[in-house]
Amino acid sequence: MMLKHLFIRAAVLLPVGLMLASCGGGSNADAGSLQPFNIVPTSITLTGPDANTCGAGYGGRVYVYGGAGPYRVNNSGGNAVGVPGSGFITVNKTLVDRPGEFFEVTLNGGCMTNIQVIVVDQLGRQSTLSVSSVKGE
Repeated sequence: MMLKHLFIRAAVLLPVGLMLASCGGGSNADAGSLQPFNIVPTSITLTGPDANTCGAGYGGRVYVYGGAGPYRVNNSGGNAVGVPGSGFITVNKTLVDRPGEFFEVTLNGGCMTNIQVIVVDQLGRQSTLSVSSVKGE
């Protein structure tokens, strides 16, 4: 009777062991499970109210997807990230923890074209947000 139970256990456990052995090893970074890294949107343009004024104000949310978090947000359009009125662009955070989360962009005034906010994932991959403020018509 005990031999029968041992045979049944072996019959059940052998396929499970083979499946586990076939999955390989290594870290999460090389397991092929990473999704493509991107941001949405990739550009923000605010248009001023008239032909003499460039756009300013809230630019919107930028969502981060895929890659390997956490993600660093590097603002080249301002001297102080998260400080309203400092530089051309304010972003509300320097770190996005997980995919699907966002950071917010505000344009502080002044005409500008293609100022970059670069988002970098944990593996060093980059996605670039282009921010512009143009005169109206």
